[in-house]
Amino acid sequence: MWGHAQEADSVAVVSDSSQVANDTIPKKIGSLYLSQDQSFETEVDYDAKDSIKYDLKNKKVRLYGEGMVTYGDIELKADYIEYGFTNNLVLAMSTTDTAGKVIGKPVFKDKGQEYEADTIRYNFKSRKGLIKQVSTSIANGYVFGERVKRTQGDVLYIKNASFCPCENKEAKTRIHTSKLKFIPSEKILSSAWVLKLGKVPTPLAFFFGFFPNNEKKNAGIIIPRYGDSPNLGFFLADFGWYQPLGENMDAKFMGTIYTRGSWNTSTDLRYTNRYRFSGGLNFLFQKSLTGFREIPSTFSETQDFKINWQHRQAPKARPNSNFNASVNIGTSTVNRNNLNSSAQDFLTNTFRSNINYTKTFRGKPYNFSVSASHNQNTNTGAVNIDLPQLTFNVQRLYLPLSFLKARDNGKTMWYEKIGMNYSMNFSNRLATGDSLISLRNINSLTRQMQNGIRHNVALNTSLKKWFFTFNPAINLTSRNYFRRFERRFDNDLQAPAIDTLPGFYNVYDVGFSTSVTTNVYGMFTFKKGPLKAVRHLMTPTASFFYRPGNDYRKYGFVGNEGAYTSYTPFDGAIYGTPAPQESGGLNLSLANNLEAKVRDRSDTTGTGTKKIKLIEAFNLNASHDFLRDSVKWSTIGVNARTVVLQSLSLNYAAVLDPYGYDANGQTINASLLKQRNQLVRMASQTFAVNYSYRAGMYKDKSKKKQERDSTFINNLYYGIVPEITVGYNYSINQQFDAEMGDFIKNTTPHTVTVSGGFNFFEKVRLRYSTGFDFIAKEFSFTQFNVYLDLNCWEFSANLVPFGNIRSYSVSLNMKSALLKDVKLERNRSFNRDAQF
Repeated sequence: MWGHAQEADSVAVVSDSSQVANDTIPKKIGSLYLSQDQSFETEVDYDAKDSIKYDLKNKKVRLYGEGMVTYGDIELKADYIEYGFTNNLVLAMSTTDTAGKVIGKPVFKDKGQEYEADTIRYNFKSRKGLIKQVSTSIANGYVFGERVKRTQGDVLYIKNASFCPCENKEAKTRIHTSKLKFIPSEKILSSAWVLKLGKVPTPLAFFFGFFPNNEKKNAGIIIPRYGDSPNLGFFLADFGWYQPLGENMDAKFMGTIYTRGSWNTSTDLRYTNRYRFSGGLNFLFQKSLTGFREIPSTFSETQDFKINWQHRQAPKARPNSNFNASVNIGTSTVNRNNLNSSAQDFLTNTFRSNINYTKTFRGKPYNFSVSASHNQNTNTGAVNIDLPQLTFNVQRLYLPLSFLKARDNGKTMWYEKIGMNYSMNFSNRLATGDSLISLRNINSLTRQMQNGIRHNVALNTSLKKWFFTFNPAINLTSRNYFRRFERRFDNDLQAPAIDTLPGFYNVYDVGFSTSVTTNVYGMFTFKKGPLKAVRHLMTPTASFFYRPGNDYRKYGFVGNEGAYTSYTPFDGAIYGTPAPQESGGLNLSLANNLEAKVRDRSDTTGTGTKKIKLIEAFNLNASHDFLRDSVKWSTIGVNARTVVLQSLSLNYAAVLDPYGYDANGQTINASLLKQRNQLVRMASQTFAVNYSYRAGMYKDKSKKKQERDSTFINNLYYGIVPEITVGYNYSINQQFDAEMGDFIKNTTPHTVTVSGGFNFFEKVRLRYSTGFDFIAKEFSFTQFNVYLDLNCWEFSANLVPFGNIRSYSVSLNMKSALLKDVKLERNRSFNRDAQF
């Protein structure tokens, strides 16, 4: 049944059982009556599942069974609702079923805020009401109250209230107070409060309460964490201030202090522009003091900094251009001296940066990019900076040679398939040490810069004849340099000298190549058993190449003590120089793939099959230079890989040398077979095994969750999710031993690495990573992490049991963003000599 109230000049409908005086008959008609002096800006709609009864004598309507009344943005639902026409007062209550169970509790909605209660009295006109046993959700949890008074401004005054800062409404962690003022989408104010776990009070209490109740960002203090370090002393870490900077930006200003004088300060700026870009800028400066000033041999003082900038452009922001940045710059000791460094940062010995802008042109075959890059090794101190880098590319264009064929020839000729590619690169590079980079040293750094332009033009085509594919190509490379070096012998100093001559110099070379390739298939079939067939695919490739060479060498008495020698004026140039000797030869390669076709046991018909890769790849490659005077064959490369049971990957690589060697270990122009009666020498080999497993990889995901959860065993099977990744690397290379006069095996450190974890019913997560070095006979970096989801709370622990950064940390905190600083923490780091 349904109805609504609206103004109309019509006859009133009156129940037979009701007596209504003439002067009280309203001018409203329908299921809901209003008196003459009453006016509503919005009509009142109502509905009920069971029945609607009218009491015209008392001017009320009663709704039974899932009743609902709506007035504008206000919606009220309950199992029983009573509404008065004249006083605009609505009463909503729950009822009990035949079993005595409470059903249909009143639910009140207004402007997106929802309240659940035992009893609700509300006046539509004054917008005031009284609610008993209320509960409502807020931005950070739920609010409960024994008695609630609602005012005209939608403000709630709650007596004997409790606030649950959890997603789970039934959680027992609550803040209790006798009086609470609830302002929707703004804030919550309270009298003296105490945090209780069930009925047990905690020491967390205060004289008043102020809790934000909106999704907006608010400025505030960042509560620090504390701990102690054996080298730096006790500390307060990451205390500071959080400041929103408009809707699209915010910032954190933090610092850390140590009792022995060390300190650091950091800034974390984040920004975003929806559908356009996002990013963040982090800056850290720290001063570290270790040892004692009174004992100079033990005391050290360092200053470090670190800058990290990440900028990402949205893919659809500018379809024809893209700008991205990843900048990571710092001093070599910043991660080792910073107590807040993660394990990954501590183990990383490189800083890399890249800023790139790319522009494409719609409907055009060319594009260009501008970039800057930086690479820094903190162990060696080597720094490489490329600033700027310019690239211009022209995609494949076909030469306009159609005029060579007859007009009536509609067939595509081979010369119409000749395409051309062009690319231009400019780079300015600085290779130096991190200790030399400073503004005071700018002139010296400028002289060290290497720069140049490289042009590359390639003409190529693809032809198919019989079972073969031919790919002839011509490559022309031109290099433009802005200086060259002239060597001379300085008679006054009696030493070689170098003169730098600025100018514009062109260095070029050209190369010709053609390759031919084909596919050879072999098939073996089986009539019985689960194995149906085995297929072997071989892809042989032969490539002929020729480079005439371009000799830019100069000769003179310019060596040590005036010795006659040669040099190249462009030694060390950024794009190198052409090979002076001509070369021409043959590159040979053979790729192999082995697959099996087996019966699919999951196919109920018994006729289905599936493919299994036995060997994904087994490749051989070598080359032969016809124009060399000696040692014309190269070493032979071997690599193979495959995957077993979808989780075990095997990789193998080796380098084989077919030539003999002299007493100094130098290759000679004689086969190893002739010299030492060996076919080849194993110069190096690498073997790697990786195994990965995650529960669910082989489980039947087609079953519905209800079917899987039907038994306790299934609950355990799907609730406990183990993960493990095991890696093993073994490498051997041969080095010449002058004392023995022969090559000996040199085994590089081979290790087993293990990482993974367990998930227990999505509430407990255990993560671990470790490894063992069989050469050094010690464990590599090892770390354990435990996380427990305790409903309103969360517990996490991290342990590094040994190594240079031995430490542990334990944290128990509330999950609510509102009370995330309510936490207990313990942090401790140990030096190499300290004991737990």
